[in-house]
Amino acid sequence: MKKVLFLIALSAIMASSAMAQLTHKGIRFGLGPSYVNDDQLTSLPVIGANLGVYANYGFENAQSFWADNLYLQFGFNLTRRGTHFEQVLENIRSYRQGTFRNYYAEIPVMACWRYELPTLEPDHYLNFYVGPVLSVGLFGRYHDRCITPGYPQSAMNYDTYLSSNKDDRRSFKNIRRLDCSVQLGVGYKHGKITVDLIWEHGFGPLMREDDV
Repeated sequence: MKKVLFLIALSAIMASSAMAQLTHKGIRFGLGPSYVNDDQLTSLPVIGANLGVYANYGFENAQSFWADNLYLQFGFNLTRRGTHFEQVLENIRSYRQGTFRNYYAEIPVMACWRYELPTLEPDHYLNFYVGPVLSVGLFGRYHDRCITPGYPQSAMNYDTYLSSNKDDRRSFKNIRRLDCSVQLGVGYKHGKITVDLIWEHGFGPLMREDDV
């Protein structure tokens, strides 16, 4: 259902872009926490990063009350995401910990609304963003370590950093490469400088694991 809504939103934004004209373009860089939500694992964030370009398309020639404030934003980003995780199975005295550090190419497609602040000096705006994002994994590093003193099986005692198989340390040999997500954002713009606060939530699970 979430993927269907994602495709509907993307189709609606793309259809609207046929009437839009290029108004602004720029470069965006940001840092922030990145982590994974999981029912079985406790996760802590790693430092995420984002470097990309974007172009804004407005409806300045449209004869409508919303034309001056509504615009579309298309972008291309190189993004670093990941998480620290750990899992404790108290009944069998097992402890597992690890880290994902992944790099993605992202294509965000945002519907945006701007509001000019009622200040004495013009050109002060609040921007609001919402829209879907398609992410493709490029490369990454994966560390997964498990220690279970009472069980000698290799499935319960391993360390991917010590494995002779290099694929054990490559993220996208162990997790999904594609993800669909949604972005919500708010920003402040004055002149050519924009400061944004953006939250992104992915819908695709990283990997499938058996229930314990």
